[in-house]
Amino acid sequence: MLQMRKNYYKQQTELDADLVKLKRVIINGWPNKIKDLSADIKFYFKYRHELIVIEDLVYKGHKFIVPKSCRKEILEKLHYSHMGISKTIAKANLSFFWPGMTKHIQDMIISCYICQSSQKSQKSEPRIPHEIIKLPFYKVGCDIFHLYNMSYLLVTDYYSKYVEIAHLNKDLSSCNVILKLKIIFSRLGIPRIVCSDNGPEFASYEFKKFSKEWDFDHVTSSPRYPQSNGHVERAVQTVKNILRKCLDDKKDPYLALLDYRNTPIDGIHCAANILMNRNLRSILPQVNSHFDAKLYQKQHFDKFIDKSKQKQKVQFDRKGVSELEPIKNNTIVLVQIGPQRVWKSGKVIEQISIRSYKIALENGSTIVRNRKFIKKFNYCKAESSSSELKQPPDEVFPNTNCRQYIEVQYENSPPYVNTTGDDLNYLQSGEEDIMTRRSTRIKCKPTKLKDYEL
Repeated sequence: MLQMRKNYYKQQTELDADLVKLKRVIINGWPNKIKDLSADIKFYFKYRHELIVIEDLVYKGHKFIVPKSCRKEILEKLHYSHMGISKTIAKANLSFFWPGMTKHIQDMIISCYICQSSQKSQKSEPRIPHEIIKLPFYKVGCDIFHLYNMSYLLVTDYYSKYVEIAHLNKDLSSCNVILKLKIIFSRLGIPRIVCSDNGPEFASYEFKKFSKEWDFDHVTSSPRYPQSNGHVERAVQTVKNILRKCLDDKKDPYLALLDYRNTPIDGIHCAANILMNRNLRSILPQVNSHFDAKLYQKQHFDKFIDKSKQKQKVQFDRKGVSELEPIKNNTIVLVQIGPQRVWKSGKVIEQISIRSYKIALENGSTIVRNRKFIKKFNYCKAESSSSELKQPPDEVFPNTNCRQYIEVQYENSPPYVNTTGDDLNYLQSGEEDIMTRRSTRIKCKPTKLKDYEL
């Protein structure tokens, strides 16, 4: 330890009333019973055989007992590399000791904005299957996919699994998508519910007007969370594989789609049979009776749908899921703009659906995200008996430095540490990168090597 720093710690030790009492007891001798000690130093009684005073500094074995005014500095240096709780505690236990040190380190790291913003994505929540109305073409999903530089619109029935696609000719405008949907709906009927993602072609004013004029409900999934519209995503994957293989093999993709619609879903019924009560003629040689109009076995098929939904839920929940509690309005949170991205601070405006929330970001924009990409911000705990988190005013976003906790815990700071807070606001509104700089401090120029121990 440098002599200059040692002199400073001696000065702070003399200003720490608890350590002054502790030094006096160590030098004069410990009483036989703990009740004879001052309440401020009873904590040290069980370590009395390890406590020593060397050069007016108190040590527990080889560990320096840090004065209260210096703990802020030590905590900041311990967390300089932003390591986790276990490694930081292990590093601190090598050299330092004070009452509640482990708890202080835990609270500091838990409330560190940099550490929270770099955490991994949360686990998925238990699967909530779509409610499927057991009527053909009552509820459909639509999505746009791309293959070999070409764009397609896909529409699939949630109940019968019937699939229709339309070529968009590289025109992804809302008007072109609406036109293709009108062609499909005029052929198969208007569904009652249409599910889609939040793409601009589906979120436009024109599409909203189209849904009103054609009398159907438009439901959107959570942004950046495709599994909330999993049936459509799976249909896109299947159709893309069919088209890719047929194009690579130089076969007719439309015959392949016809074959897919004639393939049994539950071993008995195919999508065309469920939707149209008949089988579609293809290039396969079949007897005429195969194409007779016949009602599908609705009870059998409905049981198959329910069993499939339950099986999918069990398999999904096996992967390790956790239920996340709802978040109230005006709660300060961290939100991931996209999967595997850095967490940004924001505030909950309202809950859109069971797991979707509208979030206000610091740059003034608003986004909608699934609960998986939202987590509550862990604030620092004030030094009191209360276990409640210290909440800031509603209009203020969270401080962005791990020193936020330290500022609350230790009001008296050494003179060479800047506590104005001007350098603590790392998060700049509307910027992607977090800019940081060192705190200012008083610099002492050494007179050659006289200020150092050799």
